[in-house]
Amino acid sequence: MAYLTIALRAAGLGGPVLGGEALLDPVYAQLAARAGAGTFALGGCADATGEPFLAAFRRTFGAAPGRPAAAAFDPATLLLDAITARAGSRADVRAALGRGPFKLPQGTFAFTAGARPSSRSRCRWGAGS
Repeated sequence: MAYLTIALRAAGLGGPVLGGEALLDPVYAQLAARAGAGTFALGGCADATGEPFLAAFRRTFGAAPGRPAAAAFDPATLLLDAITARAGSRADVRAALGRGPFKLPQGTFAFTAGARPSSRSRCRWGAGS
């Protein structure tokens, strides 16, 4: 992605560059250098830099996570908790999700009775948030 950004700048694109979470990789910033100015990464609320998440991940897996791990950790935790509570069907999982809100490393998550994300959900967006 860095080389594409450099090429776009060389071709005269002066506006913002939008991309996925790969733009958050430190290698992108290193390679793109000044061409990377005005770059915006779009993604979910997963943040592998927040201390609550880092501590929980290291405690569970014994290693530091990457961003994909951060994106998957809380949803996997919710699903495994529902299974542990003997959810044997999708309806049981929906019912388990409806019993929130759940305080997890990346924030507090709540769901409607139909297992849709609720407005009561709050993500953490970085260290100290």
